[in-house]
Amino acid sequence: MQMPGRVFNGGGFRYGFNGQENDNEVKGEWNQQDYGMRVCDPRLGRFLSVDPLTREYPWGIN
Repeated sequence: MQMPGRVFNGGGFRYGFNGQENDNEVKGEWNQQDYGMRVCDPRLGRFLSVDPLTREYPWGIN
């Protein structure tokens, strides 16, 4: 809903879901998030790499 006389500019916000930092240099605006040890593509809702703790806890894989 637009409100006369109000302006919003969200261009300076660099965080996405769960407070993780967006990595806009790789795939463009809001298309990749850095979780430290893993990278997520929010368009797909999937991680792009295997969890590094998978070898230590193989029973936790669904």
